[in-house]
Amino acid sequence: MNTPYGISPGEGKSKKLLINLPFESAQKAEWLAGELKVSQAEAIRRAVSAYAEQLKNENEQEELHHRRLKAYAELKEIRKMIKPDPGFNAARVIRQYRDHDRLAQLRGRREKGKQE
Repeated sequence: MNTPYGISPGEGKSKKLLINLPFESAQKAEWLAGELKVSQAEAIRRAVSAYAEQLKNENEQEELHHRRLKAYAELKEIRKMIKPDPGFNAARVIRQYRDHDRLAQLRGRREKGKQE
């Protein structure tokens, strides 16, 4: 079973890590823990979790952006293949269908009136 981050979970609910932090990063972790009023380990857990979530969201946004670009390129190709007729008038076509439907309705009413 893989998590959304592609990492298989271990047997337990947590895993111990021994890490070395540069002095400046350790100071930041200590400050963050004080601000959040949690242990340094909890502050680091939250920071790692937030950073992983941020990267995941950025990757999803990047993937979405690439998919949009690909779709746009495909649409441009389709538009090149389908060259519109310069004499085509969409409003005229719509009017023709509308008028045809109106005539059919009128004819239907006339025939219905003749039958009665």
